[in-house]
Amino acid sequence: FPAALCQDVFITPLFSWYNTDFDLEDPIPTDRYFFDRYCKWPMDKHNELWRFMLYLNKHFLEAPCPGTVITFSHFLPRRELPFWAHVAGLVKSVGCPQLDEQVRQAQSSCH
Repeated sequence: FPAALCQDVFITPLFSWYNTDFDLEDPIPTDRYFFDRYCKWPMDKHNELWRFMLYLNKHFLEAPCPGTVITFSHFLPRRELPFWAHVAGLVKSVGCPQLDEQVRQAQSSCH
């Protein structure tokens, strides 16, 4: 990571986890919804996990990628990207707004 796909094109996967800051109307964590009930972590999933995942990207973001960079992650970096907003509670578990800073730091052409 990052990996060269072809000449001057690199793909950079970014670790991420959601946080409730993505929910602009109610950014308070809750256990009311169980989108990740089978995930077990040795740290607090609401306040520590997303920070840890972003920290894992630090080394990869420092790697030189001369050319076009394509990033991807499991979670959305920006609220204006499409997701099923009609699903109750989903907004709390689909994105990490702090990830957008790393996408920009990677100078990604596409995420």
